[in-house]
Amino acid sequence: MSTIVNRFGAVPTTEAYPNPTTDRVKLVFKDPKLVDEAGISVEVLNINGRIINREKFDAGVTEGELDMKSLPSGLYLIRVMRSGQAPELIRINKM
Repeated sequence: MSTIVNRFGAVPTTEAYPNPTTDRVKLVFKDPKLVDEAGISVEVLNINGRIINREKFDAGVTEGELDMKSLPSGLYLIRVMRSGQAPELIRINKM
C-alpha cells in the first residue's frame, strides 16, 4: 500500500507498491488526463532530501517501475511531477 504525502485536500493520482519493498516499486499513474506531452518526471529522494535517482516517463504511459534494489534499507520519498501540477510525494519503506 502506498503512503501518500500531499497537500491538504489533494487527491492522489499515483499509486506505488509494494510498500515496503525489497527491490522494485511499481508506479501506477491513475489519471492519464494529467499526463501531457511533457510526460511525468519521477525522483527518488533519501530521507535527507538528496536526489538518488531520476526517471522520465513518456506521455500516455500509465505504469512505470523503479529499481531500488541497490539502495540501502530506509525511508525514501518518490516525487512525481507533472507539468502544471503540484508535485506528489509518496513515502516508501525499503527493507
